Amino acid sequence: MSTKCSLAYGDDFHLYEEVFDDYHVYLSLEKAEFEASNNEVMVRIPLAIWEHIRQFTNARFDLIDFDDEALLKLTEKEVDERIEDYKINPSSLAGLLTFGKADTPRDQQIKNRMEYYINERNRQRSIKEKIDQLNEKR
Repeated sequence: MSTKCSLAYGDDFHLYEEVFDDYHVYLSLEKAEFEASNNEVMVRIPLAIWEHIRQFTNARFDLIDFDDEALLKLTEKEVDERIEDYKINPSSLAGLLTFGKADTPRDQQIKNRMEYYINERNRQRSIKEKIDQLNEKR
């Protein structure tokens, strides 16, 4: 089973992300000129491919400006909606990884989801900070 999730592809390139890697995207080029040393790899990317792939990203920044109170409010709303949905469709697995089981007590689901959101917000802020630092160097 592949863990690749395609973002863009063509006859001689593939831009993808790995399912469990939230910090990188991967570019595979066929028939590409490159130079490699112990510390560096340089790849000539055809401009048409570059212009096509640069519009694709797995970066999200929707939680950067949320404080803990806003995250808690969002989480409580989502947990309450999930509990109501579970009453209608008890076989649903939606949200299992970030909330826990749908029949888990409400407080525990809130705790689980808040943990997820805080980690995701921190990840987003870290990536945004790195982008800002790179933009300062331009």
